[in-house]
Amino acid sequence: MTSSAIAVEPPPTDARQLTKDGLLKRDPIYIESGRAILYAVRAPSPRLVLMRLDLQTGETSRYHKQSNLVEFRPTLSANGLSLAFQRMTGNDVCSLYLADLASGDERAISTGKKTSYNAALSPDGSELVYNLSGQLYRQNVSSGKELKLAHSSGRNDWPVWSPDNKQIVFASSRNGDFDLFVTSREGETIRQLTKSRGLDMRPAWSPDGEQICFTSNRDQNYELYLVRADGSNVRRLTRHDERDDFPSWSPDSKRIVYVSERGGRHDLFERTIRD
Repeated sequence: MTSSAIAVEPPPTDARQLTKDGLLKRDPIYIESGRAILYAVRAPSPRLVLMRLDLQTGETSRYHKQSNLVEFRPTLSANGLSLAFQRMTGNDVCSLYLADLASGDERAISTGKKTSYNAALSPDGSELVYNLSGQLYRQNVSSGKELKLAHSSGRNDWPVWSPDNKQIVFASSRNGDFDLFVTSREGETIRQLTKSRGLDMRPAWSPDGEQICFTSNRDQNYELYLVRADGSNVRRLTRHDERDDFPSWSPDSKRIVYVSERGGRHDLFERTIRD
């Protein structure tokens, strides 16, 4: 099923501002069972670093204190034991790294090309899906075996796993502009989830499997929207003159953290999601 109209408005709720430095940010995710948030933020050197925000104290700290390389796009397994992230390791070389959070060990993941983007770790931590040259690939982290996934004309990007490990939601321009699609993990079936005049991108699947939050400019401004996993009940979540982007769900599916631009400043905000 696909939807192009906004069916209902979500109940009014206040957004809680989590940071106030105004620096450019991206890729927030909940870590430590929702007690902290990990995100990428602009720094003097390197240009982008991973930062941890403690939600109880509001304190922030560098995640990799000694790293002198650009890092972004963290993604966590559902059990919280594995963390994948991307690191710029050379000119136009974006490498994928996997960290075992129990042991602290980190290792580079080899992909079919020297540059990969928008990698997402599967809920069980056994696989990664990512964009190579505008097409999607899935890799088993133990064997290193790489599988082509959801290839088409146009660009396929921003893949994210369903919480049951069986499906992947992504954005594709195969029909002229970017809409959301869902594929099985083997790529045998693909269904269109949204259809709009505009850019639907950066989907985030709720841990309970019920909803997908995404960024869209379908109303001439970048805002956050919700859609049911079957493509029904599209609704707008944010509404103001500047950009809202990079949504991510809390482990209990009750909150969304995102980056909001307000007065030209970029900070993390959090909203409670109600049925």
